Amino acid sequence: MEGLGKMTDWTEIYRLNETVDDANPTCGYTEDCGFGRFMFVSFASSMAVLGAGANILLAYIFIFKTKKNTPPTLYPTVLALLDAALCILYFLCFGIDVAMLFLRIEALFQLYHAYIVPVFLTVKFVQLVIPYMLIFVTMERYAWISKHCFSEWLFSRVGRVVNLVLCLTLGAIIRLPTGLALTVTSYPNCTDSFRTLAVDWRDWAKESEWFSFYDLHLIGILQILIPFLILVVLNFVIIRRLLTSDKEVLKNVPPIYVDDTSAEKRRPSFKMLKLTLKRPTMSPSVRHAVYTTVIIVTSYLICSGLHLILTVMEKTDSDLLKSLDDPTKASIFYTIFGDMISFLYMFTSAIRILIYCKCNPAVRQNVMNTLDLCPRGFIKAPSMDYISTTPVTPVDL
Repeated sequence: MEGLGKMTDWTEIYRLNETVDDANPTCGYTEDCGFGRFMFVSFASSMAVLGAGANILLAYIFIFKTKKNTPPTLYPTVLALLDAALCILYFLCFGIDVAMLFLRIEALFQLYHAYIVPVFLTVKFVQLVIPYMLIFVTMERYAWISKHCFSEWLFSRVGRVVNLVLCLTLGAIIRLPTGLALTVTSYPNCTDSFRTLAVDWRDWAKESEWFSFYDLHLIGILQILIPFLILVVLNFVIIRRLLTSDKEVLKNVPPIYVDDTSAEKRRPSFKMLKLTLKRPTMSPSVRHAVYTTVIIVTSYLICSGLHLILTVMEKTDSDLLKSLDDPTKASIFYTIFGDMISFLYMFTSAIRILIYCKCNPAVRQNVMNTLDLCPRGFIKAPSMDYISTTPVTPVDL
């Protein structure tokens, strides 16, 4: 089963089917599942369940732990919900898949193929929307630290809602052909009961040159290339902006010398230089928000980079992806590499709450309070409710 990391939508299956068309295969496409893969995916699925709960908690904090004058948290809230959905979908696509193959549960096999097409379509929709939601969040953070704003309307209350609705609507429309093209094919003559059903393209999708271009090239550009380039540029600009702002502060700080008795050997104190570079030229809440966004985007870019490598290998029909023994089976390399990328996508979504808690004191405190983990006598850090009473200060999300 091709999952979160293998995002060309069963492209390899299509090529394999072309290869074995003349042989009239009696069994569906499958992947081997040994004990090692079963344990790895089971562990990852458990992490996905925890990650889904953590992201739902984040969304709860963003929605209910703010006040009327709190700066908008729409994009982070939607991103948290999408991350939660991705974690749940990982469990449905991989956890169930591996369990049914390794444990040989035929009822689970039938259930899996009853829901896999709509679930897989939802996976593709979520994967398409998440990078653009990250772009919106990153642009908003850049507007906070820069004198140059992309558009005042773009970050207004109405503008955010319009952007969100357009993003979700266009994502659904763009991914609709994939849902219409996929089907579950039956192989009644196969002697292996766990290969009697397999996901495949419909006949019209196999014969359509337009659909081939759409699936292989258009989706790759929209889902991987464009978001990757935009996020790299925005991340670079934000980091450069932060470094520039720190240098501006350094210029205005009087020099402090190591030895006041030696006028000829006066040098700036390295310790003071380090402290000066850490002095914020913006509010702590904004700086926390920017750092959080930079780390989140960087983790996504790592996944996208690996995914880009896999996509190139798929489009060039690399022999590394094919099993030498059976053309209807994925190679061990393809299975491991695809599982790893899928895991990384899920992992970066699952640990999003840890990134927020590490980089954002307000979110960390709200998480502790919500889970009732705050120890007795602990001096509370400023919560989002407290920050929300500070005028014109963006909440650190």
